[in-house]
Amino acid sequence: MLVSAQKQARSSASKALKQAACYSTPSTSSSSSSSSSDDALLAQTTTSKPSPTVTNGPPRSTLATHVKLPTNLSSPPKPQILRPYRPRTPLFPSAARPKIQLPTGFGENQMVSLPDSTLSLLNTIVGSFKDAPIRYAFAYGSGIFSQGGPTTAGKEGGGGEKPMLDFIFATTHADHFHSINMQNNPSHYPAYMRAMGSGAVSWIQEHGGAGVWFNADVPVEGVRIKYGVVTMDHLCKDLIEWQTLYLSGRMHKPIRIIKDDPRVKLANQVNLASALRVALLTLPENFSERELYTRIAGLSYGGDFRMSVPGAENPRKIHNIVDSQMDKFKGVYGRLLSELDGLAVVGQDHSPEHRASLARKLPKTLKTGIRAKYADASRDQTESSAEKELWLKIGGEESLGHELIRQTSQITRRPALTQSIKGIITAGPLKSLHYSWAKVGKWQKGKKELEEVKRKQAEEEKTKGL
Repeated sequence: MLVSAQKQARSSASKALKQAACYSTPSTSSSSSSSSSDDALLAQTTTSKPSPTVTNGPPRSTLATHVKLPTNLSSPPKPQILRPYRPRTPLFPSAARPKIQLPTGFGENQMVSLPDSTLSLLNTIVGSFKDAPIRYAFAYGSGIFSQGGPTTAGKEGGGGEKPMLDFIFATTHADHFHSINMQNNPSHYPAYMRAMGSGAVSWIQEHGGAGVWFNADVPVEGVRIKYGVVTMDHLCKDLIEWQTLYLSGRMHKPIRIIKDDPRVKLANQVNLASALRVALLTLPENFSERELYTRIAGLSYGGDFRMSVPGAENPRKIHNIVDSQMDKFKGVYGRLLSELDGLAVVGQDHSPEHRASLARKLPKTLKTGIRAKYADASRDQTESSAEKELWLKIGGEESLGHELIRQTSQITRRPALTQSIKGIITAGPLKSLHYSWAKVGKWQKGKKELEEVKRKQAEEEKTKGL
């Protein structure tokens, strides 16, 4: 017992000497005096009696009871300051992002004009969602903008019923929106989804499809509407990166913003510029303004299965959109066209350098696919010079336009299909059947229009032949 206590005391003393050496000032005495003082200290330690056994455990400072520290220390060691642990957090969490300050007049091209009566109706509809945390809202579709049909929002013609009005609402948290909206407007949701609660609704919204929840064919302020709910993060990411081209593709065409947000406005301006670049890369050196807007309007329909399934969609839809909204397309893209170098009214610079400059600014999803298509896997393309050579090579590829069309179709194909399947769950079987029947009617009408156009073209060709 005594031997073990002495060994423990010697070990403690050695540690104390090392600590004391770190804080002692330089001494002019010889090494012999230093060693003698050490021996004296060790001797004093070994002759000290061990501390009695304590039932509550060892004392807090065994060293203080057994070792006498040297008295020639200039200052005692500074105590270590322990700071509380703080977990790492994002620089700007979603709830505390700094406000985006945009220049005056930025994004004015996105504000499409509409009659005052229509604007009043749209504002009233969005305002009827009381307490719902809507940060950004816009209206779109044939109910707002004419697509060759006889009726528009707020008007009625030909004895037909008013068209359904389409809206998109962007919110910060999907669960928060649905919990409030489900209490205020329970009839907008199917009975089985009301039983499952807002958590299940938000989970279905964010998993699968394009991250949108649609409530279709619901009466609001005397009209039938369909509105989709999406999170702000998902909307902005799709606008910038074209992950699904589902909402970003809809916003390539004229829309009416009801409730604006600077973050979405900035992201959508990037989206519109990206659509313009892709369209230019897929067009020849000389083209018409109508061809440009037709290509832009058709980017999001390339992979949509409804365009190829009989009865699912109007086959003349893209042409009807452009023909009836040409002035609105000019308002959206006119200023962006003027800011692009190497672009004339009906032509563009088709050199590899100019096409490479356009291709390097494509959205992330599309740019990654194009780069993977044309990059040489055997070479390291990470250096700036090699990267520049790669995009110059891509700009000179004759197949670039066809590859862009193929990859945009590939981006939209899966989200369009899964979102349509998810629509059966979100709307319910009866509303889905009613909505599909209305689509069949549009398809039959579009088919007749297409046959009429082909007949007129055949007559013109026959007249020219004579």
